[in-house]
Amino acid sequence: MTIDAKLAKPELAKLQKEIVLPDIPKQKLQPEVDQKELENLKAARDGYLKTVNSEYQNVDGFNTIIKDKDAGDVPISYTLSAEEKAALKPLVENFNADEYFANRWFGKDGKPNVPQMMKDLFLLENPDKVFQKFGSEGMNKNKAQNLLQESNVDISGKNGGSMRQTEQQLQAAELRKKNEEALWD
Repeated sequence: MTIDAKLAKPELAKLQKEIVLPDIPKQKLQPEVDQKELENLKAARDGYLKTVNSEYQNVDGFNTIIKDKDAGDVPISYTLSAEEKAALKPLVENFNADEYFANRWFGKDGKPNVPQMMKDLFLLENPDKVFQKFGSEGMNKNKAQNLLQESNVDISGKNGGSMRQTEQQLQAAELRKKNEEALWD
């Protein structure tokens, strides 16, 4: 094999001089962006920023109506302060949905945070349902606490209590049970 290789060297050198490599034009790594397309993108971005600047002050906040059989419909709201609006404005101006949700919904290891995803999506799709539940539950718990304080009932059982205290404890427990049932209705 060694002898054959040495005999083939002059032949290979001759063939190497005769080889002509094809002329392959260099390909551009990034496609050229049309100037008109750049102008359209800039105009769209400018329009977006103009809208954000003119509209961000118009954001009120969150509103819901709590339905209560005693008090009727009770409107509840959370109004964003001027400081809160100003703090959100840069986020909205430079909002990148892919980056925002990737950071919020995926860990550094790439694993999805499914509970966070589901809570966020449910709240986005059902804000009134969530706010009404929080408001109704808060209102009912507040009523129950007020009733307990007004009646001065000790339901802990620490006082050993008289017959009157036991009756009051039973009434308070029944009232609490009714309030909890009303909450879930």
